[in-house]
Amino acid sequence: NDKKKKHALLVCGPGNNGGDGLVAARHLVHFGIDATVVYPKRSPKPHFVNLVKQCEDMGIPILDEIPMMTDDDDATTNEVRYDAIVDSIFGFSFRGTAPREPYATAIANMVELQKKQKSLLISVDVPSGWDVDGGDLTGTNFHPDVLVSLTAPKLSSKKFRGRHFVGGRFLPPAMAKKYGIKIPPYPGIRHSMEVQVSNEKETAHDTTDDSDDDWAAQYQEYLDEQEPENENERERKDVLGANNDDIEDPEDEDWAVQYAKHCEEKERKIFESMNIKEG
Repeated sequence: NDKKKKHALLVCGPGNNGGDGLVAARHLVHFGIDATVVYPKRSPKPHFVNLVKQCEDMGIPILDEIPMMTDDDDATTNEVRYDAIVDSIFGFSFRGTAPREPYATAIANMVELQKKQKSLLISVDVPSGWDVDGGDLTGTNFHPDVLVSLTAPKLSSKKFRGRHFVGGRFLPPAMAKKYGIKIPPYPGIRHSMEVQVSNEKETAHDTTDDSDDDWAAQYQEYLDEQEPENENERERKDVLGANNDDIEDPEDEDWAVQYAKHCEEKERKIFESMNIKEG
């Protein structure tokens, strides 16, 4: 029943965090949810052009700005309502000054819809406008309801007070060990787990058993022990920032090469087990 279908708005930035939003839009449609993408500055890179084409092929509207009601609109104009808003503007690489246009307006519009429509506001990896380590240092007053940390939570997540999930089973154990990243013990085929907020007495909202509750508390203790790196060390450990849009560092290249080799080795073993020759 179309009248009961949920509608999600995905606001995408120019880099890899925005790419996450484009991918999420496609998956949401597959799951039976209507999706609308706002993509103010489209990247000319082939990877992002292809992601946009995939969305367009599925009939997903891609807009330049968030549609908002204004004082000039007719009283009979139907306002588009969104059950959820996905913030995928800025990610791991955002540091320093307050967001510039057109993203400052996009962030303000998301906050307005969050309050006016009671839309569930979800941020990917880092709330847009937050410093990756320090949180909302520039006073954006942007406070999503849900944070989904990719691979591992960033230091700014200590300042987050909504529901916090960590997800992503794509990091090889050897890489996690090398960079000191604690990977959640995802049970079964689950790809995410909820982290207990340190200032709350209750455990995770959707936990299934006591072991999940114990993990949530232990993982939060682990996060609380983490301290900000100095600038050089922070850039060296950008493995947590697969969504880094700005920083280029030899260590990132090294990690990417190692991960590619890991994938090739896995693929080779699959071919061998199926008696299929590569090529």
